[in-house]
Amino acid sequence: MPSTYDFSYTRDQLITDALLHIGAIGEEDTPTTSQVTNASRILNAMVKAWQADGLQLWARKQTSKALTSGVASYTIGTGLTIDVPRPLRLLNAYIRDSATGVDTPLSPMPKQTYEELSLKTSSGTSSNYYYDPQLTNATIYLYPVVDTTTKTLHITYHSPFADFDSSTDTPDFPQEWYQAIKINLAYQIAPSFSVSIRERTLLRQEAMEAKASALGFDAEDTSVIFTPAIR
Repeated sequence: MPSTYDFSYTRDQLITDALLHIGAIGEEDTPTTSQVTNASRILNAMVKAWQADGLQLWARKQTSKALTSGVASYTIGTGLTIDVPRPLRLLNAYIRDSATGVDTPLSPMPKQTYEELSLKTSSGTSSNYYYDPQLTNATIYLYPVVDTTTKTLHITYHSPFADFDSSTDTPDFPQEWYQAIKINLAYQIAPSFSVSIRERTLLRQEAMEAKASALGFDAEDTSVIFTPAIR
């Protein structure tokens, strides 16, 4: 019986199957360089747009950073103080004190609230953070500023999806998303080929259903409890 579970697509295989799906090439044909270049650009744009969904469980990652007493902010980005790709958003944050083993949850703070703080360097036990994502790198500001060297910041964040840069790059997605990527790419490139309005309408429905199915698979199956934030 089968014993492997490692099926994957390369970027160019995805493009080839998307072209086949809309009849732009035949079974024995190889996509032209121009077709691959154009489809690759559309594929990357599509995947970046999907980052806005923000629901993908597999894109939620964690990292930590030992904090320095008296330091109010830390840069986040590849090669920076917190060395991870710039998070799209922070989902959760807490500080662990290694001396006591106690975790202190941090509450997000709006930009205006942080800017209106009269003394941003007040020290003590941090209880809030302000996350400033910017375009390429990000910064997290803690308030109050930690006053010991025994504390570590832990964050859960929504990670960006990796680019398809080369022909052999594989999707930065679980296998459950491969069909949705292929069909949605087929729909996105269809206007560049002789695909009728009727066929594109049907393809759009197929693409929407495939993505909805993938998103549904990613949904948490536990209860969500909402509580008011009392200040």
